[in-house]
Amino acid sequence: MTKPNAQRLMALTRLRREVGLSLTDMARRCGLQGKQSHQTAGAWERGGYVPSPRRRPRMIGYLWDDLQLRNAPETFEAVWAILEEEWGWDPISNEEWASFTSQPRPLPAGDQREAIQPAPFQAPAAIPHFVGREEDIQQVCHALGQERSEAIALVGMGGIGKTAIAVHVAHTLRAQFMDGVFWANAMIAAPLDIAQSWARASGYDFRDLPDIESRAAAIRAVLADKQALVIIDDAVDVTGIRALLPSGARCRVLLTTRSHDVAAGLNARIVPIGELHATQGVSLLRRVLGPERIAAEEEAAQAICSLVEGLPLAVEIIAQRLNSRRDQPLSDMLALLRNASERLDALHISDRAVRAAFEVSWTQLHDGLRTLFACTGVFEGAPFTARALAYMVAATETSATNLLWELQALSLMSKAEEPNRFRQHALLADFAREKIEDDSLYLTRMIEFYQLFLREKGEDDLLPAEEWRNVMFAMHAAARRNCWAAVLGYTALLASRWLTQAEYDRARQGYALAAEAARQLDAEDQLTQVLIGWGDICYAQNKFDESGKYLRQGLTLARQRRDQLHTAQAQYYLARLALQQGVHEETDQRLTDSLAAYRAAGDICGESKVQALRAELLFQIGEYDEAIALCSQARQTQAQCGSAFDLIETLQILVNIGFAQRDYQQAERYLDELRGELETRNLVAKSGECYLSLATLNRYRKEWEKAWKWSEKSRIISEKTGRRVWLARTLYEQAIIRTEMGMTAEGLALGEESLAIMTELRDQYSCVICMKVLGDFYLRAGKRDRAEALWIRGKRLAQSLQHPITRQFDERLHAPASTDHVNSG
Repeated sequence: MTKPNAQRLMALTRLRREVGLSLTDMARRCGLQGKQSHQTAGAWERGGYVPSPRRRPRMIGYLWDDLQLRNAPETFEAVWAILEEEWGWDPISNEEWASFTSQPRPLPAGDQREAIQPAPFQAPAAIPHFVGREEDIQQVCHALGQERSEAIALVGMGGIGKTAIAVHVAHTLRAQFMDGVFWANAMIAAPLDIAQSWARASGYDFRDLPDIESRAAAIRAVLADKQALVIIDDAVDVTGIRALLPSGARCRVLLTTRSHDVAAGLNARIVPIGELHATQGVSLLRRVLGPERIAAEEEAAQAICSLVEGLPLAVEIIAQRLNSRRDQPLSDMLALLRNASERLDALHISDRAVRAAFEVSWTQLHDGLRTLFACTGVFEGAPFTARALAYMVAATETSATNLLWELQALSLMSKAEEPNRFRQHALLADFAREKIEDDSLYLTRMIEFYQLFLREKGEDDLLPAEEWRNVMFAMHAAARRNCWAAVLGYTALLASRWLTQAEYDRARQGYALAAEAARQLDAEDQLTQVLIGWGDICYAQNKFDESGKYLRQGLTLARQRRDQLHTAQAQYYLARLALQQGVHEETDQRLTDSLAAYRAAGDICGESKVQALRAELLFQIGEYDEAIALCSQARQTQAQCGSAFDLIETLQILVNIGFAQRDYQQAERYLDELRGELETRNLVAKSGECYLSLATLNRYRKEWEKAWKWSEKSRIISEKTGRRVWLARTLYEQAIIRTEMGMTAEGLALGEESLAIMTELRDQYSCVICMKVLGDFYLRAGKRDRAEALWIRGKRLAQSLQHPITRQFDERLHAPASTDHVNSG
């Protein structure tokens, strides 16, 4: 026998409560005994299990006498028909009927089965592809299940899934509300019609009550003693809705609305509804399209959900479109969605569209709010400040802030995670841009604003991470609008920040725009400067071939223009590039030429840079005393010039010399000074090198855990900034740390990874050191063949570089096989 239908058996509960009986009363009158008898009776009503047929006589008496159905024999017949179907009991024969009453029998029981209607359930059908939202649903169900509960309001933007959650809650809680679930769509139905709909579902007709006050009062009276759930979907107005809300102690109210103000006006507890998490969005696609199709294009599925920022309506539409086009790859849909100007066109199917969902909110905005909302689309979903928006719409910051809060109350804007910033859902931003007839004025003012912002910040001030996107967007906007002078203005304001904050990818984009701007304006002096800066950034990101190309182009232009300063700069950076690649003669010559040009230009700060780089050259060939002397001279000049970035590079050289000489006190002294400079300057680009030095210092002290901690910090920054030279050196340091900690296999793997990157980048000085130490570790691991292969390669390279450790390779290669040359210094 199948499990009884709890919804139909609720007729027993409703009839019992109408006569004021408790479950304990029912249990006693049905012949149940014991402390738990009321629970047994409750289980009968809920369909938990079927009572024994031996309870039949007592049940007949209970229905006929205790529930007073002797006064409504038709209802008795209808209830018994339910028990026949749900409990499997036999029909009442005419003889049995005559045994407990002398009343004539109404109609055959089969004709009376619809006499008792199930409780009203007006909620839409369950949603077949509903996923996620477990926390939201649990929170709502818990709140609605409390003994005394305030109204609950699901608040969020159009298409966010408020209605879907409400439908799911209605089906989940249906059995708990024995008197029904009443539903209304307040967006399309007037309060007068809603009241009539609920009345008819309850068996009443209020058409003779023509005004909302009378009809609302009547429906509240009907619901007053009911255990019912009232759901009002898409509430947009407080006045009409408030009149409909029941006040009965057993009634519960669930609202959905886009407006925080409407929810507050109805004294509802707000449950904010956000986007689907990435995994939930992919789960929705998987449920519609099938696991095989998603597994074949998992990355595309994730990217699709990311592009639409987890908006459930958008994900559902995409899923249905792809489902109707079984052979279309997800990658095709992804490409379509990446075109922001056509994205909303793709997000519709049949009568469902994301644009239509947003249009509902747009129609509710007054003119001033429409103007501001449209302008926010320029930011394309990125966080922005009220001040920036105020400048763009020529308003005060206070008025712009107030309007932004108004949009937030309508779920058309949200408070960003970053402090003092707002943001829009990306699809809302697409919709907002469609409402701008001509964005030229807004973009022009945006370009102006962020230049003013950068000038106010000052070159040494750290540009907040959340502003980088908007600043670069404004620079790109200037280029698209052929505002070439503005592009060069941005370059001048950002050049040092790109370097010190390690924003290398953005810098390369910016320099590409700046080079085009300089060519368009025929500004050779600025083109020269741009090319040299571009080459410097490429070097920082280990794009050495590109770096050399741009630096040589810049040098050619500088020489043609007899520009001593830019000639000096180009020669200096080319010298640094040659040193990195181990070409010492070229390094020496370019440093000599750079120094002469700096002196001709009267730039003593530039001279100090040359001194420091020559000190690095001397350090690499083992001339430590001369290197220290040059660093000391450079430091004095750099301190006078206030060249913090250059001073930090000089201090780093002195730290490395201290390590090479095993003078750890000296290394620590310079390292402390270096850390002090970094803490006051916020130089992200140099912090990774400092962390690596701290790892090395702690490794020399055999403080392995501290050493590993600092090396991990260095690795994270190196990976984040794309500085693969320093990533390779960090991996080398980690290889030593792990090997010395006894983790030989991990140490060897890290060492091989480090050497591979060094070789790829042609960091020949570092390759020599790495091959020596890695060979030592292989020897320790009993793999002499691999050790000797590394030492032979290292010796050849060391000889070509005039490296001071060439002799150490000979010692290792000619030592007896049993000798263990392990030196991690």
